[in-house]
Formats: sequence, structure tokens, C-alpha cells
Amino acid sequence: MGLDSEVVRMLLKCQREGVDFSSTLTLGCQHYFPGIKETRQLLAHMDPQGMAAISIASQRPHSGNFWKYLGARQLITLDASDYEGATWVHDLNQPVDLSKFPDRFSTVCDIGTLEHVFNYPQALRNSLELVKPGGTFLGFTTMNNYSGHGFYQFSPELFYRVLTPQNGFAIESVVAMEYGPGFHWYEVTDPEKLGARANLINGYRVLLHVRAKKIRECPILESIPQQSDYPVVWRGESKAVDQAGAVHGSSHSSRAHWLLEHFPGLSRWAESLFYSFWNPKYNFSRNPAFRRIRNKNP
Repeated sequence: MGLDSEVVRMLLKCQREGVDFSSTLTLGCQHYFPGIKETRQLLAHMDPQGMAAISIASQRPHSGNFWKYLGARQLITLDASDYEGATWVHDLNQPVDLSKFPDRFSTVCDIGTLEHVFNYPQALRNSLELVKPGGTFLGFTTMNNYSGHGFYQFSPELFYRVLTPQNGFAIESVVAMEYGPGFHWYEVTDPEKLGARANLINGYRVLLHVRAKKIRECPILESIPQQSDYPVVWRGESKAVDQAGAVHGSSHSSRAHWLLEHFPGLSRWAESLFYSFWNPKYNFSRNPAFRRIRNKNP
């Protein structure tokens, strides 16, 4: 677990946009990966003399000085073991004792931890409960092409359905961070607003960043979230959709069934191309769920 250049870039963006890091809880003891030269580049507009960059990068692998640079006066690290020196040892599979930190935290930051916790709903609930009203939850988690890394990879839909006013939160940003040439970022539209799933098939690792503000204190996940397109179908407002998002009974579906019935080999070959990054509807460039945004320093 740790802060690479893209995560650092995003955290700096959050700081510029007003996220309060004064009391920060990190899930896991986060390492700091960029060297002095790269850190100078990341901080160029805020640290022209490079003194902060030297202080931050020289402390590697520890990230404490970076969190101080963001404004953290209190930094708590929560982990299931103390082998890396966590200040709070707790298994996130189990409920947290909120009385340990009654004032809670201005920012709770998950950078690659929650995907390793089997009881994910409980771990996410713990994280959200530890954010104080007016504070921020920051998540960086696996989205695409991380199979084998942890227990889970996540769809943006999950966070849009969980981080809602009903659960005391309002989403401020959801960004897919593609770790290919150029390290591109894409703002992700809520599938419910788009009326379509944010399907993605691509050739590089994608990290999902989520930023949400806690707008009120209330019980979290008292009702179970549902993927947005299913309630629409259940209410009879839309025809059923298959895994590709195609409407059952459409001309596309009819042609596909005819091809499968008469030319099964050709049908399976065509299917393999359809469900690939060659299909524009499944890649970043043409899928309306994703909008390219700037990811460089101002």
C-alpha cells in the first residue's frame, strides 16, 4: 500500500479544492514512492525551492511528511497488525469502537486497503462512520485489470449507490485513473443519471478514485443498495437488460439469437470481438460514462 505519483497528484488536487486534512485517518500504513526529483515536479507550483519535496521524499518509505504537507496535524494509521507500526490496530472485518475517537476525522483515506478486507460492507461502513460531519472520505481502489491483487475489484456504480444522502454522504468526484501511457484520468458519470452502465474493457490497470463529503450523521447502510438499472426494470419503466446492456427483444438481440442458432462458431467469434476493447462502447474514448479530464499540475 502506498502513494505513487498519480495518487499524490490527486491528493494535491483534493487539497487545492478544499479537502481538510487536519485530522487524517489512513487505512493501512501508507508508503511514499516518488523520489526527490519526481516530488519536486509534483510540488513545482507550490514548493519552488524544493525544500518540502526533499523533506517528503527523503523520509521514504514513510509518508508522514507528505500528510503533514497536506495539513495533517493529527495522523492516525489503522491496520489489522502492528507490523508496520500502525497507531490503531483493528481488524476492519469487525465493527470499530467509535468511542476511541469521538471527534472522528476530517479525512478518512483508503489507498488500496479495503479491497483486501473480506467483509467489505462492514469495512466500508467502518470507514464512513469514522468521518466527522463536514469531513471527507477519499478512496483509491482497484477498478480494472487488478485480478489477483486483492479480494475485489469495484464498479463506480457501487460508490454512487452507497455514498448517498440517505447514508449521510454526497459524492464530489469519481475518477477512473488509467495507468497506461500518459496516465489518463476520466471523470465517471453516475450510471443512474446516464441511464446506462459504465462498462469498461481496457488494456491497462485502472484505479478508481472516489471523493465524498459527509453531510450529516446518520445510520449507514440500513437499507441494501441496488444497482440503478434494476429498480427501473422492476417498476416496469424499462425492458430488461442483459449483461451487455442490450434490451431483450431488440433487433440487435434478435439478430444475435438468429446467428447463434444458424452459425454458432461464427457467433462465438463475433461475441469475442464484441466483448473487447475493440468495441467503442466498452473503451474510454467512446463510452459516454467517461469524460477525459486534466491530470497534470496547474
